[in-house]
Amino acid sequence: ANANAAAGVPDFPSTAAAVEFAAMLTSHPRIFGVVAESDGKVVGSGFLWQRDPILGVGPVTVEPGVQSGGIGRQLMAAILQRARRAAGVRVVHLQRRLGCALRIAGICRPRTAAAAAGQA
Repeated sequence: ANANAAAGVPDFPSTAAAVEFAAMLTSHPRIFGVVAESDGKVVGSGFLWQRDPILGVGPVTVEPGVQSGGIGRQLMAAILQRARRAAGVRVVHLQRRLGCALRIAGICRPRTAAAAAGQA
């Protein structure tokens, strides 16, 4: 999906550039990736950059025709499960529906079991 389509700006200058970026993500040993499939077709993907103590999430994408069905939530759950022992996770959230390119940027610290139970 083209996150900048509403603004008329393509995500990549060419299909070749997009394929090259995807190949780099999927072949890098310190980048974890997950995909969502429906009827044998990839409808979403997400990546976790594990190159620094603070891990980075992104890009996370879901095909427009299947958005709002929980796929993005499932991708993020798998990514955050993988990051559960990290010192922190950097998340950049692109929200096209709000008409802006960058909605949220920040660092979150994965919750421990004690914190989740209100003990930390």
